[in-house]
Amino acid sequence: MKLAYVYPPLFKPFYPMATRIFTENLLRNPRIEPVFSRIPAATIGSRVPEELYDRIMARGRRVFHPNAVAFLEQKYIVNSLFYVFMAHGVLDPHLGFDFDAEYVLATCINFCDLIIVQRLVGAGKRVVLGGPLVNIGLSSELIRGLLGLMGTEPRALADRLIIVRGNVDPGTDLYGLIRDWKDATIQENDFSGVFECRRDFLQSLYGERPGKIPIHLGFRNRCWYGKCRFCTYAHLPEADFLKGVEDEGASRSIRELMGAFGSEQFRLINAYSHAGLRRVRRILSLLGESHITLYTGI
Repeated sequence: MKLAYVYPPLFKPFYPMATRIFTENLLRNPRIEPVFSRIPAATIGSRVPEELYDRIMARGRRVFHPNAVAFLEQKYIVNSLFYVFMAHGVLDPHLGFDFDAEYVLATCINFCDLIIVQRLVGAGKRVVLGGPLVNIGLSSELIRGLLGLMGTEPRALADRLIIVRGNVDPGTDLYGLIRDWKDATIQENDFSGVFECRRDFLQSLYGERPGKIPIHLGFRNRCWYGKCRFCTYAHLPEADFLKGVEDEGASRSIRELMGAFGSEQFRLINAYSHAGLRRVRRILSLLGESHITLYTGI
C-alpha cells in the first residue's frame, strides 16, 4: 500500500516526537510504501510568514503604544500569527501536494490544519485523520461538520475520510486501520521504544543546519497541576514514555538520538510537570555532562 504522511506546516525547524514515531512506524511496516510530504518544511523555506510579520511590526512600531508592540513581540503571539496567515490563505502556494498516493495519513494539531484535510479529500484522496485536534474530545460529527462548512461534499466525507482517535506508537498497526476503513480508536500503546526512534523524514527537508535544530522530547503528557481551563493536555489520551524504560537506557538513548541528528539542543516538553519526579531528575543528571541546551516549557 502506498501511503503519504502529511504533518502540518511548521513555523520554525524542530524535530517533534510525532514525526519520529510516524517515520519509524511507517518505515518498519513491510505492507506500507511510505511517502513523506514536504508540507511541514515548505513554509520555513519560503520565509513568507517572517517577512509579513516584519512588515506588520514595522508599521506597528510607528503607530502602536510601546506596550502593544511589546505584546505583539511575544513568542506565542508570533507563533499564533502564523496560523492567522495560514487561515487567510497567505501560505496556500506552499501547501500543495507533492506526492502521488491514494491514501493519506494526516496529523491535525489545530483547526487550521483542517484546510489541508479539506483539500486532500476534495482532490479525491482517501484520508486517515488523527492527531491532537481529534484526541481532545471533538466528535467525529463536529469535525465532518466543519469540513462540510469549508466546502467538502457530504458524500466525500462519508466515503473518503476516516477519523482515528488515540496515540500512535512505533508498533501501531496503521495498515490494519486503513484496511478496515472505518472510524476507530486506538485502545492500547507500547511506548517503550519511543526513544529508539532515530529516523525522521524532516531531517532530509531541513538540509545542513548542524547543531541548530532542537529535538523535542517528552517523558509524560500530563501536568502536575492540570487545572488550567484553556489547557488541552488533560483531554489527550495519557502517554507515559518512560514506562518500561530504565533510567540509564533512557539517558543513553537520548545521547544517541542527539548524535544521530547532529543536534546540541533538546526541548523537554512539559518539563515543569516533572521537576520533582525522582526518575526524571536522575535521567537529566545522567545527561549533565553532555553538550546540550535544555529548554523547558509547553
